[in-house]
Amino acid sequence: MLIAEVEPPIRHFKGKLVKGMDKRCERWRVFLARLLQRLGGCIQSVRTKAAAEMNTTAKQREVIDPIDTVYLFGAGSVEGAWEPVLRALERIYGNPVPSDLANWWFSVQGRLIHLTSCWRSLVDQQLEARFGPGDHQKSRQGIVALDNTYRQQMRSLKDEIAKELFAAHDRGELRARENLLTAVATDAGEGSTANLTANWDLSLEKLLESIDDEPPKVLHLHGDIRNPDGMLLPGERPEEVYRDEGSNSNITSAYWKAINIFNYARRIYIAGLSLSPLDAALGVILGMGLAGNRLPGEIIVVNRNREETTRITNQVRMMIAPSTWTLREMVIS
Repeated sequence: MLIAEVEPPIRHFKGKLVKGMDKRCERWRVFLARLLQRLGGCIQSVRTKAAAEMNTTAKQREVIDPIDTVYLFGAGSVEGAWEPVLRALERIYGNPVPSDLANWWFSVQGRLIHLTSCWRSLVDQQLEARFGPGDHQKSRQGIVALDNTYRQQMRSLKDEIAKELFAAHDRGELRARENLLTAVATDAGEGSTANLTANWDLSLEKLLESIDDEPPKVLHLHGDIRNPDGMLLPGERPEEVYRDEGSNSNITSAYWKAINIFNYARRIYIAGLSLSPLDAALGVILGMGLAGNRLPGEIIVVNRNREETTRITNQVRMMIAPSTWTLREMVIS
């Protein structure tokens, strides 16, 4: 019903009803005006607060000093890095694994345990959709038993790798390539630095301890031998359903720290890291960090093999490096 249709009958009444209606309407208009005024003030307050927070965030970004040099080290920066790992594989599985097949072997094992860990939580309908009709309870029991076996093997393998790497440290078989580290440090010159490594061993810490009185600060992206359960093996994902919450959170936390470090880096040395398909997660965090980096910079790919150095450089240029960043190669014999 339209307001115009209501007004004529109301106007026929005289006395208190008409006056009362007018007063109520007036009070209602005043109430609405005050309400809108208060709402407007609240909205303006929220806008002002949001703007202030944005300005504060912008100012905080401005006061964070850029990191002059970030080192990202891989297994190629350590002498004897793979031999202890291969010995651990042979101890656990009884057969030697050639060095050129080790990453493939790790990849197969990682995919296998990922699948069984996902299958064990499937309900009957999901099992039937994947494997067809049958006794799903019995199938699930078999999957769980198989998955538990793989999980125990993974834990045992990580423990054995840690033991072999500790033993290699004690025997002096495992050490950072000083010529490589000296070359990149000389090339970088003075300035603030951040040390990141994808290695599990402590070679970098031991070298830094020998040349500096201060405790070394090294971020292990894939965990280290001091906590074998938290080590990320080739073929594993940063977040896995079969790992405990502590190990998953530690790895993701390390990746998040690395993203923020790359975000403020002016120069990055990728040293001894092949960036193979098993290093895809490292490529992701490097790309994410550089995507938020507003200033131009430089990436230096460091390797002992010229062809590998060129391959990695082209890979970084095509898929990771911002257009404002330059790339350079360093071959260290």
